Amino acid sequence: MATTWKLGMKLVHRAQPGWGVGAVLGSAEEGRFIKVLFAGRLDGPVVLSTRDGALAAYRFPPGSPVQIGAARAPAVITAEKGKNLDGYVKYEVETAGGSKMVDEREVFAPPPEAGPIAALKAGQWDSPDHFSLRQEAVTLDLQRRGDALGALFASRVMVKPYQVSVV
Repeated sequence: MATTWKLGMKLVHRAQPGWGVGAVLGSAEEGRFIKVLFAGRLDGPVVLSTRDGALAAYRFPPGSPVQIGAARAPAVITAEKGKNLDGYVKYEVETAGGSKMVDEREVFAPPPEAGPIAALKAGQWDSPDHFSLRQEAVTLDLQRRGDALGALFASRVMVKPYQVSVV
């Protein structure tokens, strides 16, 4: 069953985990496309097809840090309280002013931390194959630079054909 995306609903794009949690800003062409603002995407909103299988509705688990309302006041989700009549998920949040009920249209994910340390903390790392390939490429590059002929080609000297035959 396809999800009907409504204004303010929260989603993630499973193929782009670095984008974080997104909020639907609008739809176009009779709901075939949606405009989404992702917390971790600095380039602004992106337009996605609603047929994209990587899109998934998102529900904040208890203990999640969030931002509430237009002021983006910090809060923490304490519990999910079902859905309201419009179909939006209701959350109980703990703010500096106490506990209150809000629906998902008022809840926003903070931007994910950037950098390799944050990726390791989140359990996101690359495959060992990619590390091995990078290591091999660096090794080959260093060997080429250390080779006498490779060093000659890596220098700023204009190499003439008669010079190469001598070397």
